[in-house]
Amino acid sequence: MYAKALKAGALGGKISGAGGGGFLLLYCKREDQNNIRKVMKGYREMPFLLEKDGSKIIFNMHTNGNNEIFMMNPDGTDKINLTNNPAPDLWPVVQP
Repeated sequence: MYAKALKAGALGGKISGAGGGGFLLLYCKREDQNNIRKVMKGYREMPFLLEKDGSKIIFNMHTNGNNEIFMMNPDGTDKINLTNNPAPDLWPVVQP
């Protein structure tokens, strides 16, 4: 899996977790994302971003039958739902 991502353009990655609940976090240039998505199809993508100064994690989470965008501290505290609406929110975007 990791070798396929590297061949498709990933610059690096990190495997985290264990068993059926593990994650593969990949780092890549924006222009290589679609190539990596193609070779990794069949795996679940969990979009996320780091806030501009690196002090917050912004991520998509399925909750109450809908996808919403949340923000929290790196230690998991102060989780805030940023979108809270009936439409599915999938891709977080951070702007200055």
